[in-house]
Amino acid sequence: MRKRIVIGLILSLLITILVWQRIETPTPSIQEVEPSLLTIPAYIDDANRHRWVMRGGQFDQQKVLKAREITKQKFKKQRNYKDAGITSWTNLGPGNIGGRIRAIATYRLPKVNEDVIFVGGAGGGIWKSTDSGDNWTALTDFSPSLAVTSIVIDPDDNNTIYASTGEGHAFQTIGLPGAGIFKSTNGGTTWNQLASTNNSDFLWVNKLAINPSNGDHLLAVTANVNISGGNFPFQQFSGEGKLFESLNGGTTWTEVLSNPQGILTDVEFHPFNSNVRVVSGRGNVFVYNSSNGTYESKRTLLNNYPGRMEVTLCGINANVMYALVSTEVAATDGTNLAAIYKSSNGGSTWDFRGVHPEVFRSTTLGSYANNIWVDPTDCDDIYFGGVDLWKSTDSGQNITKISDWQLYRAFINADIDEDIQLHADQHIIVPAANYSSLNRRVFIGNDGGIQKANNIRSGSTNLLSGWDNLLGSGLGITQYYGVGSSPIVNKFGGGAQDNGANLRSGSVWTQPSNGDGQDMIFHPTNQNIVYANVNNNLLKKSTDGGATFSDVASLGEANASLIAPMAMDMTDPDHVYLCGYALWRYDDGTGNTTMVKNTLPDIGNFKQEITAIDIHETTGVIWVGYNTGIVEYSINGGLTWSGDITSTPNAAQIPNNAVTDIDIYDDVFGRQAYVTIGGYRENNIWNVDVSDIGNPTAFDRSMDFEMQVNTIAHHPENENWIYVGTDVGIFASEDAGVNWSVTPLFDENSGPEFENEGPVFTEVTDLEWDFESFAGSYNLVAGTFGRGLWLSSNILTDVFVDRTFSPGAPTFGTRTKPYRPFTQAIDKAENKGSSVIFLEGGTYNNINPGQSRLFTKRTLIKSEATNSAIIE
Repeated sequence: MRKRIVIGLILSLLITILVWQRIETPTPSIQEVEPSLLTIPAYIDDANRHRWVMRGGQFDQQKVLKAREITKQKFKKQRNYKDAGITSWTNLGPGNIGGRIRAIATYRLPKVNEDVIFVGGAGGGIWKSTDSGDNWTALTDFSPSLAVTSIVIDPDDNNTIYASTGEGHAFQTIGLPGAGIFKSTNGGTTWNQLASTNNSDFLWVNKLAINPSNGDHLLAVTANVNISGGNFPFQQFSGEGKLFESLNGGTTWTEVLSNPQGILTDVEFHPFNSNVRVVSGRGNVFVYNSSNGTYESKRTLLNNYPGRMEVTLCGINANVMYALVSTEVAATDGTNLAAIYKSSNGGSTWDFRGVHPEVFRSTTLGSYANNIWVDPTDCDDIYFGGVDLWKSTDSGQNITKISDWQLYRAFINADIDEDIQLHADQHIIVPAANYSSLNRRVFIGNDGGIQKANNIRSGSTNLLSGWDNLLGSGLGITQYYGVGSSPIVNKFGGGAQDNGANLRSGSVWTQPSNGDGQDMIFHPTNQNIVYANVNNNLLKKSTDGGATFSDVASLGEANASLIAPMAMDMTDPDHVYLCGYALWRYDDGTGNTTMVKNTLPDIGNFKQEITAIDIHETTGVIWVGYNTGIVEYSINGGLTWSGDITSTPNAAQIPNNAVTDIDIYDDVFGRQAYVTIGGYRENNIWNVDVSDIGNPTAFDRSMDFEMQVNTIAHHPENENWIYVGTDVGIFASEDAGVNWSVTPLFDENSGPEFENEGPVFTEVTDLEWDFESFAGSYNLVAGTFGRGLWLSSNILTDVFVDRTFSPGAPTFGTRTKPYRPFTQAIDKAENKGSSVIFLEGGTYNNINPGQSRLFTKRTLIKSEATNSAIIE
């Protein structure tokens, strides 16, 4: 009988293949990759607006704000239970790898000899340390925006703090819009959005400055970004910068300056003379004229360069100021020239000090990472950076490199007291509050977080030693694009923005690869083999469990965006698929990389590229989705393809926008999948069925409010339990998307600012499953763009109880590790962990005879006695 069933299934599959091959458009013959494509691509900056390509459009802050309010209401409505089995979350870190920081503010606690430090993550919110960076506390997980760009402290009251949001420095690549300016009057414990900044003028506030002699006097520079030209990807971006002033602690603001050349990025008060003020941005520097109250442009004195300009003022001489200019003029080696200018008369005139192409290592980096600071005790000593940090002791004429980003990861596991190197891309330099000729301690913010130098002058002739990494104590702000989990050992990993491929083994994080990481995949049967991809789908392989990686294949910039997906065929783990404008397969057995799906035609100057892929674990069926909404699949390893299923009548309602994720849930044939579509819409989650060849169907399973959905996953033991990662956290459904609930817990007694657990109000970019063989249970791994990795509690579709299970043995509620006391099962069920409790072995006298259903606080639970269990 079993043989007849197997034969029947095989014949059915063959017939399906033959029918399908008759109706599809033939695919051109397979081509080998050109040898030049297998070279390591040069480091490039965020290009082609890849984040918007992958997401299907720009970040819509207004819809995010609305969604966060809806989410809070859902919290209150559902109270403290969660759907689909998630009862708790644990943050996995990393705490020692970091993420982009543009905001640092500090003051001194003299009695305990400690620095109080505030930092702002570009996507991780505001954090505080009261012990000089040894420990950190997140302060704003429920803030309307976690994209913090600057923090200033009232000079007369350390409890009054202001923070700006909206990363206009990077609005064309990875920057997130903000929600205005926030204020705390209790040392950062709670924050309130300034009502005067709850408008479109303050979506991108790049920096704040506070008057050193009047804490109510604030200046804010902004980027007013205009987006026009129709739907993505055919948008045009332009921007102008504005300077706003408040004389009453942010209650009201007045526009005092507009820069038609471009966005404004920097504003400075002199620390001892508030009448000396300088503003800069793209293509201009403005100096305040206190005699008439205006800001005068010095653009022509700085050679009319169009690039970003940053400024700094010398603390001991109000007449001395510097500008670091990204000229946007290429040097002979293709890098971008960095020019340094100095004024010795309060900005009236400016002297050219030198041009240094080595500071900005690409033609666009100077608009992204650009920072300069002058030692307040010596006006000739300046420190500045693009990729690395540089120093000059003669006002910028001669320079010396004092950091090397390529050495950063070599010390990633070092104790925070040991020497390390700075991470790449320098954004801010802040001296300690008690900085002096006897104490030259500074804090540096970059794409790797925050580092400290106890003596910034110790690197006057060579690379500076004595850097301390202030991340190892739990500053979890890493921005992940993709994550993975080992099915064999306790390992997690992922690809992060400018933090390469990093891996967690046990509780220790390492960063074995630099660059911009995208994803990490663990071999299903060999714990030593791990794959990771970085810039433009450069594929790396480890044969020692992730300790080291070697390059094995590359698509390169001409064939893939900076951030591009990959996937492993679990039926043949030697095959790794790389996504770009075409689909490629790397064969580890031969070392060859082969094109298995040709490129689609360009739309004007816009390239269609693969933004999502999934491969069925038992049949090898491949599904791919494009940035234009096209979805195709192959049942024969890419030899032939179905054509766009969304062009057929019963699936045509799927929007023509970027496919952000695909999750195949059909356990047998791989013909059914959940598909998510980018853009802020309600119709962005779809249940797609292609079992009927030539007549695919699609059913809308979206939530009831507009939100960007980035990723989707179904429970391995129940296809109806599905989870989505959005721009405001994770939602779950137990009925295949008919109804949805928020997954994070909260403390309803904590007041208006919820005490949260889990990735709340954070952009969740990837969801993967981790199977704990010891417990026999599944956990959900969530990667976020700004708050690191999170791991759910064990998610049970069924709960098992066994009164005869060994006393004292660990229990997880699974069949192999069941609960012993029945009350544990009820607690799990109350949190929507299961609809059935299976009772195995022993006597259960706390259930009435014959009772098969139990009512708990929030749900109806069915109990079934099995394996000779007795209910009395």
